[in-house]
Formats: sequence, C-alpha cells, structure tokens
Amino acid sequence: MNFARKRNGIRREQAKRVLGKTAGELGRIMGEPSVSYSYRDNDVFLYDSKPIKTVSLRNGVVVKCDDYADSRRYIRVQPLGSIPVLAMGKDKDRGTLKDISISGVAVSHDGIPFAAGDRVLLAFALPIEGIDRFIEIPCRVHNTRNGVEGTTTVFNFDFSGGYHKKRLVARYVSLRKAQVEMGLDDSFFL
Repeated sequence: MNFARKRNGIRREQAKRVLGKTAGELGRIMGEPSVSYSYRDNDVFLYDSKPIKTVSLRNGVVVKCDDYADSRRYIRVQPLGSIPVLAMGKDKDRGTLKDISISGVAVSHDGIPFAAGDRVLLAFALPIEGIDRFIEIPCRVHNTRNGVEGTTTVFNFDFSGGYHKKRLVARYVSLRKAQVEMGLDDSFFL
C-alpha cells in the first residue's frame, strides 16, 4: 500500500511539472506522443513509455495530465531572466519573479513568509518589446510555501485601480508564451 501511495505521489509531481506548459515545452519534456487526436476543444496526446500516459492541451497549453487537471484558469509563464520584485506590506521583502499570469504571480524569496490574505503592494519591471515597464500592483497573498529552493509566495493581482496595468501584464504573458512556443530568447527582441 505504501509503494502505491509513493508511486501516485511521484506521478502527481510529474503531472504538476507538466501542467501549464506550452506544446513546445511539452515536446522537450515528454518527446513525441505515440498517438494524438482532437476531442471536444482539446488536443490529446498519448504516451506509451512515459510515467504520464495522457496529456490534454487547450489552446496549445497543457490543462490535464492523466487524472490531474490544472485548477488555474489563466496561462502562466516563467520569465526568461531574473526579474527582481519588491513586496511592500506590513513588512518589506525582496524576491524574484518565478512565474506570472494575468491573475497573479509567484515570487521566490528568502525573507519573512507572508500570511494568506495579507494585502501587499508588488513593484517590478517587465521587459516588454525591449523596454522595461515598471509596475506597482496591489495584491492579496494567496499562499506561501516553503520548499527546498526557499520560500515561494503566490499573490493574486487586484486590478481594480486601473486597466493599464492589466494590459501590460497580459502583453508580457502573451509575448513570453509566443517566445517559448517559437524557441526565441530576449536577444531576438533587442
């Protein structure tokens, strides 16, 4: 029984690693599928010799692996380089952007963990088409996780103060998604 639980835990971790990846990233991780087909609005890839047997993509992004579905509604991308982040709430902390979507951001940091529900102002610069766009966005802490690589806090954006900031984040996410799918890096855009 313990062995089965451990095997399911490994499969769940592998599925989490693949969820949210683009089709190009999936190909680099998993290789070519043995069978692929379309079902409803999804592309389904089947693998014979991999721990993950079934992968579903919607709009070119992995939304389900075997029985593990991505519970996040929005595409998230990882920055190409290091993007420093300043989190200002009742405490201040510096960190690095880990991933970002139109709804929020994950930040790696070594400082004081934030508590779920805390209100925080995040400040960072996103490189969009060769120009660093400085943004300050009010957020609410979704959760904080401690892991081997340090502390990661997930923040949900509050765009009620302005549509302009949401447009900048959406532009960055769509550009990074296109860069990943085409295998381009930032040097192409300079």
